[in-house]
Amino acid sequence: MNWSEITDAIRCDECVLLLGPHAATYDGESLRTLLAERIHRLLRQRRPDAPADGTDLSAAVRDFLKSFPENGEALHALRQAMSDFYREFDNEPIPVYEAVARLPFKYIINTAPDDLLVKTLRTRHKTPLFFDFHFDNPEYNLVQNRQALNLETEIAEDAPLVFNLLGHYERPDSLVLTDAAKLRFLEIVLQHEKEATLPANIAFFFNKRPVRRHRKAFVFLGFDFNEWHMRLFMHLLGSRHGQVLPQSITLQGEDALQGDVQRFFTDNFNMHFAGPDALGFLTRLGQELETPAPAAPPASRELLLLYHPADEALRVELEKHLALLRREQLVAVWHEEKVMPGEDVTASLHAHLQSAQLIVPLVTANFLADDRMFTEILPGALERHRAESAVVAPVLMTPCLVEDTPLFNLLTLQPKPRGKALSQKPDREQALTAIVSELRLMLEKLNHKPVPNAAV
Repeated sequence: MNWSEITDAIRCDECVLLLGPHAATYDGESLRTLLAERIHRLLRQRRPDAPADGTDLSAAVRDFLKSFPENGEALHALRQAMSDFYREFDNEPIPVYEAVARLPFKYIINTAPDDLLVKTLRTRHKTPLFFDFHFDNPEYNLVQNRQALNLETEIAEDAPLVFNLLGHYERPDSLVLTDAAKLRFLEIVLQHEKEATLPANIAFFFNKRPVRRHRKAFVFLGFDFNEWHMRLFMHLLGSRHGQVLPQSITLQGEDALQGDVQRFFTDNFNMHFAGPDALGFLTRLGQELETPAPAAPPASRELLLLYHPADEALRVELEKHLALLRREQLVAVWHEEKVMPGEDVTASLHAHLQSAQLIVPLVTANFLADDRMFTEILPGALERHRAESAVVAPVLMTPCLVEDTPLFNLLTLQPKPRGKALSQKPDREQALTAIVSELRLMLEKLNHKPVPNAAV
């Protein structure tokens, strides 16, 4: 277990805690199992011929709903049953929730259908920002999204973001409990359509790329990765982190995994199965967080790549050579391809124009012919260069009339000598290496200046 990795991720606000359906327990028994037994008893009152086994919540809820002639009546009865059940635990300690409330997690995804975690956080004098998702009601999600406009300034250690991903019992049609609902949930969300996906203002904080570290960390408590939907669930949470995978830690023992489950999640999601002792893990994590953090390496500077969409291959080529600087945590690279589904591309680009310390336009004839680039984007970048709040370092990728633009007068124009395009160099790989070396020197000079607040 790399404790320094996970504690650093928490301190840098790049750790997401995910609480599964089996995380909450009372007197050693899973609340999910206890709820299943309660629903099953109610089912048996309506249908004495119901199966004797009542520990499967998915089956119990499915059969309970089917026992009513009308869907509206069924949902009302389910809401009442779950409300009565969870009210019994309002003042009871839930061990994992108590342990989580003592730790400085800022981003929490909860898959339980209740708000017991929120109530536990409040007992620790925290004010959680609580939202929930309705997988089959786009209007409800739009309202949630509008209410989440200022999360960037509101989220704090004593005001963590808590998102009920699989609904809340107050809205029983939002619950993802039965197998049919799980399948419907995954079908809708994986479409990545604006009206059928997670509220963008909320989801951003869970799937955004790391800014201050080379990778994010996901911590999973209370999940069973043998379940069929977990593979799709992981894709939903975000596997689009480039070639640097996030670190994923799950509190489930390897001996409980079936078939190729461990290999699949380890290979595809950098998953570390840390054993089933969730409380022991959280206790140790709290102890590690109390230990003073080691001296931090030089802070990463944000590098913004500007380019025309037709020159995507050139951007990929240069970014490959920048990988060494990224792995050394000297730089965090951003470009428009990193905009997440649901985000506003223009707003994201302008935000990074203000936060980047090194701005690298990839200059080609396509780039120079782009009116948007020259009227909306470059003026702001050059203004920051003149104010010395950022460095603009253009790279002349292919021959074009750069002499007639403000870019030609920049001493930072690459490659050297000024005006000589990369494609005209006899050894392209060597020229790219030289350009990256020049960018490294610029970054080292920037490291003598204070680091501004990183954009999220």
